[in-house]
Amino acid sequence: MPQIPFIGASYRERSTNLDAQACINFFPVMGESGSAKAVVALYGTPGTRPLVAAASGPVRGMWEPSDGGDALVVSGSTVYRLSSTFVLTAIGSVDALTTPVVITDNGTQVVIVTGNNGYLVELATNVVSLIVDPAFYGASSCDILDTFAIFNRPDTNQFYISGSNTMTFDALDFASAESNAEPIVRVFVNHSEIILFKESVTEIWRATGGTDFPFARDTNAAIEQGCAALYSVADMDNTVFWLGKNKDGAGIVWRLNGYTPQRVSTDAVEFAIAGYADISDAVAYSYQQEGHMFYVLSFPTGNATWVYDAATRLWHQRAYLTPGTGLLGRHRSNCHLYYGGKHIVGDHRTGDLYTLDLDYYADRAADPLPAIRAASHIAGPDYQWIIHNRLQIDIEAGMGLNSGQGSDPVALLDWSDDGGHTWSSQHQASMGPIGQYRTRLRWNRLGRARDRVYRLTISDPVKRVILGASLNPVE
Repeated sequence: MPQIPFIGASYRERSTNLDAQACINFFPVMGESGSAKAVVALYGTPGTRPLVAAASGPVRGMWEPSDGGDALVVSGSTVYRLSSTFVLTAIGSVDALTTPVVITDNGTQVVIVTGNNGYLVELATNVVSLIVDPAFYGASSCDILDTFAIFNRPDTNQFYISGSNTMTFDALDFASAESNAEPIVRVFVNHSEIILFKESVTEIWRATGGTDFPFARDTNAAIEQGCAALYSVADMDNTVFWLGKNKDGAGIVWRLNGYTPQRVSTDAVEFAIAGYADISDAVAYSYQQEGHMFYVLSFPTGNATWVYDAATRLWHQRAYLTPGTGLLGRHRSNCHLYYGGKHIVGDHRTGDLYTLDLDYYADRAADPLPAIRAASHIAGPDYQWIIHNRLQIDIEAGMGLNSGQGSDPVALLDWSDDGGHTWSSQHQASMGPIGQYRTRLRWNRLGRARDRVYRLTISDPVKRVILGASLNPVE
């Protein structure tokens, strides 16, 4: 049977008649050997395997201090130490908010910024205290460069610094980002440079060793893009990614290429972002798993999560299915920490910590993790009728479980004959019980259409890999 285009990224256009592709809880993987069966396949995204739970949530941030000791977790208003055996111990408290926190450290003290307040954690004693220094002006973000902690002064274009290797402050240790009068949105350090994101522009500052103030602006590194969301900034693939904004508009995802912003979002991603009522609350983290570097961007108001894979330069979506509702929403993860050899994420609703596990095919304890692929349009010459005799989808079959749900896993197929506007009822086929590796996933007598989009859904908690598809049509 002839092959049909089935593998791909999420690409749902403003008009689904043009493109209605979805790639939800799947991500594309390239066959690198040159002799692989498929040029590109789809693998299931990692499940969220329960690790440990804090008393309250949401999990607002995590950090591994540079002294090599226990990690820190901020969940709800409580600060925890997370041991190497993954035991949480409460050590103090911060503001009772639900927004993310920004954390950094100088080796002996950790600073946590939340709600324009700053808190110190003394690593030697586990004492958590509010910063009350009169020269600490509050902040919404912070970072460390050359032993100095750097903070933005809220609602101004000023930033200020701590003393070297200390969290004490001098009222004269500040500077202004004067490319325009906009407030600084985010302070971020990358490649030993300070990146000062504003709403419409971005400035680069670097260390000079000056005695009055140790940093100066690089006037040759003007970046005509700002930042739409404080918590969207993340470093990955040896650079920085963020959700952009400038005087002309907002909603493009950028990566910094030298000092030039490089667009990485697509028309389809930007169309989705434009539909969210508020994008300023977007939150992002990055991580690397089996060679794939993922920028995970969630929109709390939009209730959606988009993921960019730097290895393939393709986007997919991650979603959580609320049990009993059939409704997909944003992924449960809110922040990430690679610690103890595990990719740990914190829940944006509860105090639960999970590990991102490619061999775990559920969300949380046992919630379904549906993987959904809506493929490209199939249309004949001049949109003549095509009779769809048999569709076969090439999968890794025989991955059933020994017992319970998934012992004889099934895949569900539906389709749209009107450009992705409405869909048929679902039709199931077996993916093969355990060891039945030759099982063929196929459907017969699927009617006729001038233009059809197929959609496959796998919800059983089994390995899910799609290698391609073929169709035996009669025109």
